[in-house]
Amino acid sequence: MNDLKSHKIEINLLDYLVMVLRHRRLILKKFFITVVAVFCLSFLLPKKYTAVATLMPPPEQEKMSMSNLLSEVSVPGFSVPSQ
Repeated sequence: MNDLKSHKIEINLLDYLVMVLRHRRLILKKFFITVVAVFCLSFLLPKKYTAVATLMPPPEQEKMSMSNLLSEVSVPGFSVPSQ
């Protein structure tokens, strides 16, 4: 059992690179087939989700805003600009 633990496996990355380069046509062919299939599938599937957003204008008088609260407080030497 000690022999199995002490025996290390070397990984040579150059061998993997040679393998990828040797089969590059097959890899590229499968890549482009997948891209075309996903492209066609994306147009064939129905749309499932739609989003609707409504933008509302702010209320006319908002008493709880920070500038309105500070404008009512009088602090000597400090002035808050109005709208």
